Amino acid sequence: LRKDGYRLLYLPYCQALSAKEVKAILDFALGGGVVLADIRPAVADEHGRLLAAGALDALFGVKQNTAQAEPVIGAVDILDKRLAAVDDPMPALRLDASLAVAGGHAMAKMGNVPAVVVNNFGRGRGILLNMSLVDYIASAKDSNARFSDQAMAENTTRLLRAVLNLAGIQPEIDVEPYVPGFHLHRFHADQAILTGLLWEAPAFLPGAPRLEPFHPESGARDSQQLAQMAGERRTIRLLLAQKKHVYDVLGGEYLGFADGVQRTIQPGIPQLLAALPYKTESLRVRLQSNTAKVGEILNCEMTIIAAGSARAGRHVLRLQFTDPTGEIARHYTVKTIAADGKAQVSVPLALNDKTGRWRLQVRDVMTGLIGETAFEVGAR
Repeated sequence: LRKDGYRLLYLPYCQALSAKEVKAILDFALGGGVVLADIRPAVADEHGRLLAAGALDALFGVKQNTAQAEPVIGAVDILDKRLAAVDDPMPALRLDASLAVAGGHAMAKMGNVPAVVVNNFGRGRGILLNMSLVDYIASAKDSNARFSDQAMAENTTRLLRAVLNLAGIQPEIDVEPYVPGFHLHRFHADQAILTGLLWEAPAFLPGAPRLEPFHPESGARDSQQLAQMAGERRTIRLLLAQKKHVYDVLGGEYLGFADGVQRTIQPGIPQLLAALPYKTESLRVRLQSNTAKVGEILNCEMTIIAAGSARAGRHVLRLQFTDPTGEIARHYTVKTIAADGKAQVSVPLALNDKTGRWRLQVRDVMTGLIGETAFEVGAR
């Protein structure tokens, strides 16, 4: 929690926590961190022994009955306009009726049972949902777990996003409209932001049928429904915090300089985008010598040229050699890292290589930019 500037800690159904863990969590919140829990946090120690009082009750501004939960089922009514994006009331789920507010602010309730309790703590904040969100999940205990239907998925997402917004935590890259089962993954690589897009495979989408292999008739019917879901298409728009040069990594296409990119997604089909602060203009490939003999070493130098006065950052380059017969010499195919847009590679040629004119093609994996050159290989 002290490293890498973490801003939020999520405690999913963390009933048992050690005194050391509790102290670290409290210190994190006192220092400005946000702690989010769903239901009955820290009512026991690390051995499962019940505590006299919830160890994190002061953080969340509540009082829990650690000895006995009082599970109730009902729809949750939203009380605070800051959760206005959430459907009111939320579909029924389990809450702990033994919970009482003790300094915190309940932004939602089920009858007299508080939910979404927010409490300032030091320079940070504690947020306790007091609801079992797993109730919205079908097949929660096996690998086929998924939201029961799209409405459940949308409600859960709206709730969590509204709660995170309370803490000033917003996505670096957003997407609209929200598509249940769609995932966006980010990775920072030097100056680039790589973004993976994946709409889950049909069997894991909200409301997808569960295949029953022991019931052929039912299974066949479900297979048809899954096949229909697999053919669905949705148009989404990715929203960047600021304008960037955007590339389709898998398609090798430049998508433009923009703060929003429109994409068509399909279940189970991944996409990968790269956002850069500069546009790559050319890829220069130079050889120390354009002639070499079999058994000698071929020295290659590659440079990515960025447009304008910008300087290229870290890239991955793929080198592919083609022999005089037009066949790709796969044993020479190699990837290398171009730090600051520059890389050098030495390739020892085999004694039995074909003589004649060879070609070297270098491709920037991130942007699809290609540079080429040719060289002659002669006999010893």
